[in-house]
Amino acid sequence: CSFAVGIWCWLATNQNLIIQFQSLEDIWSLCERVNSSQCKTVIKAAIINILYAIWISRNNARFNNSKPSFNSTLSWISAGVSLSGNQTKNLSSASLSDFSILKAFLVNIHPPKPTFVREVIWQPPPPQWIKCNTDGALTPNASACGGIFRDSNAD
Repeated sequence: CSFAVGIWCWLATNQNLIIQFQSLEDIWSLCERVNSSQCKTVIKAAIINILYAIWISRNNARFNNSKPSFNSTLSWISAGVSLSGNQTKNLSSASLSDFSILKAFLVNIHPPKPTFVREVIWQPPPPQWIKCNTDGALTPNASACGGIFRDSNAD
């Protein structure tokens, strides 16, 4: 069905994925491609809403002789996914791919709680000096660092 293929292609394009389904297990395996529990909830909601939309559209076409509107169906799917993603209490991760999935469905990100927070008050260097501030972060799967150079005017 070109309608169903179009919807799955929309999801693949929207999430920058290559989707090749041979079974329902392949569909559910999309959930394993993400890191956070909030993103898994969003992907599950997308799958369920897509399957339901295809089923409703097929039944309306078959029994009511009604042609489904592709754009309306996509809007309905997006709204359902957004609602599910925003209602969950699950937390997101620091993954950029998870971030883009959540933002594509207009889902508010629920960041994980920091292990500890330390307040640091920046002090400018003396005139004619340049100060370099650096920081880093580490998780079991990734690490990152960064730095910034500023003069006594904080420029």
